[in-house]
Amino acid sequence: MVTTVLEHLSENSVLTLFLLIGLGMLLGHVKVKGVSLGAAAVLFAGIGLAALGTSHGAEIEVPHEIGILGLAIFTFAIGIQSGPNFFHVLRTAAGPLSLLLVLLLAG
Repeated sequence: MVTTVLEHLSENSVLTLFLLIGLGMLLGHVKVKGVSLGAAAVLFAGIGLAALGTSHGAEIEVPHEIGILGLAIFTFAIGIQSGPNFFHVLRTAAGPLSLLLVLLLAG
């Protein structure tokens, strides 16, 4: 049964792509002790499905161009999600980071 489903997914890359996006988004909203994977869950879902397919003899992959587009969208989503917090932390930690930079350059 699992092998049949994996073979079907390996033959239909568009179905696989949308299934992974949906599954990853669902997993991304699950919180464990206040922590969730967010957009990174889509990446982990893809890695997990590819590993499962390989272990059952089905190569699950998307076309190269779609993979590059997916990586660009993933990077954009992570940047949008963490961007404001990144700059806030950078502003509040500018003093210690500058000191660390000077120490690293001097050493």
